[in-house]
Amino acid sequence: MKKIISFLIGVLCVGCTSLFRPYYIGGKYAFSDNRIEKRTLHNDDSTVIDLVVHSYNTTDDDKFIIAYQIPLDSIDRPLPTEYYWLIDVENDSIYGPLTLKAFMDTKRRLGVHLTFKKYIGSTSWCNELCHRVIEQDTCK
Repeated sequence: MKKIISFLIGVLCVGCTSLFRPYYIGGKYAFSDNRIEKRTLHNDDSTVIDLVVHSYNTTDDDKFIIAYQIPLDSIDRPLPTEYYWLIDVENDSIYGPLTLKAFMDTKRRLGVHLTFKKYIGSTSWCNELCHRVIEQDTCK
């Protein structure tokens, strides 16, 4: 029963966001339907970070994108899997999925000084794990 309810809530959240056009967040990268995609002129778009992206941010010059994800298939676990991503838009390099420690090390190594914005998309079923992420990322 818990799995069915989680699935239905996920479908509802994803379905609601599909009414909107993709939001370009840097270079060829767009946020759409709680995922980050790489868009091309020939419509052969590819998903870079799949469901469910809970938070992201981009530098003012759109050179880097960071994202926090809890994969849809891990929601029913007592401790869902959480991933962190860093996209170097200029060099078209994707770092992830990463643990929090690897993510923070990669940010330092690349000189990225970003923290996550407020939650987006499907936060209605986001547990306290999501709320912890913004606080953790404030560590330099």
